[in-house]
Amino acid sequence: MSGELSENQWLRARRLIDVLASMPAPVRRGKVLLPGDTMTCLCGKKKLWSSMPLLDTGVLKAFDHICAGCDRLRDMAGMAKIVCVGCRQVIARIDPYTTPSGFNIRKDRCYHIQKCDACDPEATHAQLIEETIWLQKTKRNNYYGKTHS
Repeated sequence: MSGELSENQWLRARRLIDVLASMPAPVRRGKVLLPGDTMTCLCGKKKLWSSMPLLDTGVLKAFDHICAGCDRLRDMAGMAKIVCVGCRQVIARIDPYTTPSGFNIRKDRCYHIQKCDACDPEATHAQLIEETIWLQKTKRNNYYGKTHS
């Protein structure tokens, strides 16, 4: 049953997608948020970006996209955080799973990407830095068919 989602996981994902689809984007495409800019948290409150919680990933410090004490945080419990190194923002939260290359994304961990579409409008996809390192160490193919050596 590896790689398959249970009915509860599908329902949880559907609820999160519905919530996220109804929200305005926290960043304008091609523009990194600045300290004076505001954003809307999942709870619906408008907040100064600079007042958002600072997350220490163990590699860098990044601003979270969910305000401290947000009621919606419990919906995100156990999810992994994806952090953009370029703009130092949490850009997503995802449920743990195994990628097509075999890399395990674990709950409550932080993973990093080099650039997102906020800091590089030309960015169309990104691979997790931790996955790239894992692929190099295990000498496996990634899902683009490239072998890392």
